[in-house]
Amino acid sequence: MRTVLMVHGWGLAPGLWRPMLGHMGPVELLRADLGFFHPHGQVTVPLPEGDWLGVGHSMGGLWLLQALLGEAETPQMAALARCKERCRGLVFINGFSRFHQGADFPHGVGARVIGRMRKQLTVDAMQVLRDFGSRSGLPVMGLPPGVKPHVARLDEGLAAISRWDGRAILQGWSHPFLAIASREDAIVSAAMSEQMFGGSALQWIEGGSHLLPLTHGQQMAAALQQSLESWL
Repeated sequence: MRTVLMVHGWGLAPGLWRPMLGHMGPVELLRADLGFFHPHGQVTVPLPEGDWLGVGHSMGGLWLLQALLGEAETPQMAALARCKERCRGLVFINGFSRFHQGADFPHGVGARVIGRMRKQLTVDAMQVLRDFGSRSGLPVMGLPPGVKPHVARLDEGLAAISRWDGRAILQGWSHPFLAIASREDAIVSAAMSEQMFGGSALQWIEGGSHLLPLTHGQQMAAALQQSLESWL
C-alpha cells in the first residue's frame, strides 16, 4: 500500500488534513504532530516502513526538507532522516523552502514581523493564533475545551523558520516535487512562491487561502492522489 507522511504547519495540528482524508484512495496516511497544542509540547512523527511520499503544509514542508536533507535538530528529525532513501517525492501545500527575508530573498517575511509574533506569544498566545488564523483564511480560531497552545513549542517553530533555509536542499533533491499555492495566500505571497518554486512544479489554486487542506480538501486530495500514482 502507498504511504504518505503529512506534516502540518505552524500554529496548527493534524486535524488540518481531515477534509482531505475521505477523498483519498487506498493509501496509508501517517500524520505528524508538531506538538503546538500537546500539553507537554510532544512532537510525534510516525515513520513510514516502505516507500513513501512526504506532504507538508506551510512550515511542514520546510520541516520535511530540514529533516530529510538538512541538519536533523531533533530526535524525530533524525529518525525520519533514516527513511530518506525511501522518500519518492515531496508535495508542498501553501509551503516554502525559506520563509524569512534576506538579501537574496526579498519577498520573504521580515525579521521584525516574526519577532513581534514571538514577543506577543508570551503575552497572549491565543490572540497571536487568532490573528494568524484570520490572515490565513480561518475566520474563527477556536480550541476544544481543555486544549491550550504550547507557547514554547510555538516559539520554537517561529525561531526555526527565522533561520532555516531549505532552498539549496530542494535544489539537490533528486526526486519529483510539487508545490501547490494560492495567489490569495496572505502568509506565503505569490511572489514568494514564484521565487521558490516558479516553473512546472508550481500549481496555482484560484480562490484559495493559506489553508488549502481545509478549504480545498477534495482538490488537494486529487493532486496528492495523482502524485502518488505518478511517483510511487
